[in-house]
Amino acid sequence: MPALCKYKRWSRLVLAGLRSKAWCGPCFVLVSSSLCGASNPWLNATKEELAQTESTLERNVAAEALLRRIEVDDSDFPANRTVKEYVRYKIFDPEKADHILRLSKNSRSVEGVNIEATNMKARLTQPDGSTKEFGAESIHERQVVRDSSADTFLHRVFGTEGYQEKEKFLAVGGALPGAIIEFQITTEEQYANLVTFRPIQILDIPTRTFEYFQQQNRNTDDYTFQFFALSGGDAEVKTDKARGRVTLTKKNLPALHDEPFSGASTYYATTLVSCYTRSHYITYKSSSKTRHFSPDLPWAPVATIENWLEIEHVTISSGVKKTAAEITQGATSEEEKARRIHDYVAQLYLRFVRSAQSRTFLISSADIVSMDEVINFEKKRPDKLTSSDFLWLAVSLYRAAGLNTEVVMVPNRRLVPFNRNTVSTAFLQSECVALKIGEKWHFSSPLGYPPLAFDELPWEYEGQGGLLALDNKQTFVEIPFPPAERSVVSNTGEFSLEANGTLHGRGKLVFTGHDAYLFRSLLFGLSSEKQLGFTRTIFRQQFRGGDIKVDDIANVEDPYKPIEVSYMIRWPGFAVAADKRLIFHPFVFRTHSVSPFSATARVNPVVFDFPHQEVDDVKITLPRGYELEVKNAPPSAPGKLLSYQVMLTFAPKIRLLHSERTLSSDLISVGAKDYSTLKKWYDEISTSDQHELVLVNYGKPAPGRSPDSSAP
Repeated sequence: MPALCKYKRWSRLVLAGLRSKAWCGPCFVLVSSSLCGASNPWLNATKEELAQTESTLERNVAAEALLRRIEVDDSDFPANRTVKEYVRYKIFDPEKADHILRLSKNSRSVEGVNIEATNMKARLTQPDGSTKEFGAESIHERQVVRDSSADTFLHRVFGTEGYQEKEKFLAVGGALPGAIIEFQITTEEQYANLVTFRPIQILDIPTRTFEYFQQQNRNTDDYTFQFFALSGGDAEVKTDKARGRVTLTKKNLPALHDEPFSGASTYYATTLVSCYTRSHYITYKSSSKTRHFSPDLPWAPVATIENWLEIEHVTISSGVKKTAAEITQGATSEEEKARRIHDYVAQLYLRFVRSAQSRTFLISSADIVSMDEVINFEKKRPDKLTSSDFLWLAVSLYRAAGLNTEVVMVPNRRLVPFNRNTVSTAFLQSECVALKIGEKWHFSSPLGYPPLAFDELPWEYEGQGGLLALDNKQTFVEIPFPPAERSVVSNTGEFSLEANGTLHGRGKLVFTGHDAYLFRSLLFGLSSEKQLGFTRTIFRQQFRGGDIKVDDIANVEDPYKPIEVSYMIRWPGFAVAADKRLIFHPFVFRTHSVSPFSATARVNPVVFDFPHQEVDDVKITLPRGYELEVKNAPPSAPGKLLSYQVMLTFAPKIRLLHSERTLSSDLISVGAKDYSTLKKWYDEISTSDQHELVLVNYGKPAPGRSPDSSAP
C-alpha cells in the first residue's frame, strides 16, 4: 500500500543550496533537438510591421512584443512536461532594448546529470527585410555555482562534480531601429513542479498579443487541475474539459515596471497559476474513506489532506517520549517547554543542513521516516530523510510533552498575496507549528537557516493568517504583524569633531527582530574574518570617505539576542571648512541617505516587508574655539502609521551635541493612487536627515586637533 502522497511531495530533490521550505519540488529539464517545432515557425515580417516606428500601446518604449506564445504540454505529467515559448519583438531603440536582445537561461547539473538545461535560437529581420539566424554557435555560457564538496556515493565512486549551475545566454547583435527579433525556446521537464507561477508581462516592454495553451494531465483519477489568472482583467480563458485543455488570450498588456518596494511580481503583474493536487490519498494509519465536504467550508479538503499527511508521519514513540522528557526536564512553564523543544529541533535541523546527507541527490515518494531515525539521523542515516521530517519531529515532541499542537499551513507573501476566496493548495505551500498555550497561539518554525527563535516566523508568513491542518474542518488562525518596535536597526555613536573637519570615535550598530534575521542570514556560516570584512564593506558604503575598523560582531549564532556590531571610525572631510566655519551633518548615520522613492509617478502599489524602526543616538564633542552659529533642529513628523521624531540638544560647557532620531513605520501596503502622499513624506524626511549645522570660530583658530580628541 503506498504512503500518503501530498501535492508538493510527490517527488523531492535535495541539493546543495536548496534549503528553502517554500521550494516546491524538483524540475528536471532536457532540451529538445527542435525548439518551437512546426507549431511555432518563424513568422515573416509584414510591410506594416517593418514600417512601424513607435509602439501602438505605450509612448517612448524601446520595443514592443508583437506576439508572445507559451505552450505547456502536460500529457505525461508528472513524469514529463514540455514547454515551448515563442516571442516576437519590434525594436524601436536597440540601445535601450538591450535587456531583451540578450536572452539568458540557467542550466543545472548534479553528479554529472543535467537536471535543468536550456537552448534557444533567434532570428533577426532588419528593416530592409534581410534576415539572420542565431543558433547554437551564438550561445555562450559561464559558471555560476560549483559545489564539488558533496560527499555522496556517486561522487566517491565516480568522482563526479557535485552541483553545478551555468548561465547560458544568446546575444543578438546588429539590430537596427525598426528591426524585428524572434526567439524560440523549448524545455522538457521531468518530475515537474505541481505548482507554477508564471508572470506574463515583460519588463519595460508592452505586449500586443499574448497566447497561452496548456494540455492537462489526462489521468483525472490521480490529479485535480486548477488554473488561475491573477490580475487577469479582461483575459479570455477557455476550458475544454473533454480534451483537458486550457487556453488564454490577452491583448494589449502594459509593460512591467520595476519599481522599488513592489513586492512579488504577483502583486502587480498578470500571473498565470497552474496547480495539480493529488485527488486520492491512501494512508497507513487511517482509513481511506470517501469524504464529503460542505460547500460552506471550501478550505476543508485542503486542511484534511494536510491532516492526513500529519497523521502519516507524526509518531509519539517511546524514543520520542524519552527525548521530550529529557529536553523539558526542569521547565517551569509550557512556554519554556515549547521553546526548549523548538531549539532542539532547530539545532538538529541545522546539523542536517550542514551534513553531506542533505546534499545528496535524492528523489523520494513521500517515504515514511520514523521519528526515532530523525532524532538519530547522524548514526542511522536514513536514506529518505527530508526537511519535512524535522517538522513532523517537532510536532511529535510537542505533543509528547503534553502541548496543544497543530500544524498550520501558511501563505507566503514573498510569492503571492493571499486571498481566502481563491481556494487552492497553490497558495498554502509552507507549514509551521502552532501551539495554543492558555488563550494565546504561539508559533514555531524550526526549519530556518539560520535558525529562528521560538515564536518568531519569517516575515513572509505574517499578516495573512494560516489554515490549521484539521480533519474535515476549516479553521484559520491569525498570524499578526509584529509591532514596529520588534524589528529595530539601532545606531549609536560617541564621536569627536576636529577643527580640520575630521570626525572620529566609536559606534555600535544593533539589529533586532526581522532586521536581525536578514543581517544574520548574510553572515551565518562565514568565518569571523569574513564576517568582519563583509560588514566593513557595508560600512564603507554608509560612511563614504571614512576609515572603518570593525572590532566585533556579537550574537550571529544566537537567534534570541540582537546582533551587535562594534566599530571605530576616522572620517576626514566629514565637516566642510569654509573660512572660519565648519559645516556638518549632526545625523551622522544619515549623511548619504536619500528617499527610497525618486520617481514622480508610480504604477505598482508600494509593498513593505514588515513594520520596523530606525533609532539613532549620536553624541559629538565639538572642537574648542567653535560655537554653533544657529541652534536649530529640523521638524519632526509624528504619526500613527508613519512617525519621524528628531531632537537636537547642546551642552556648551562640555561642547557636547546630542542628536536623536527615530523613524517608525507600521505600513505594509500603499496603493499607487496614494503614492504622491507617501513620496512627499519620505522626501521631507530625507531633507530633515540632511539637516546641516554651522560652527563658527569667533576667536583664535583652534589647533588641528582638540586636546581631548582621540583617534581610532
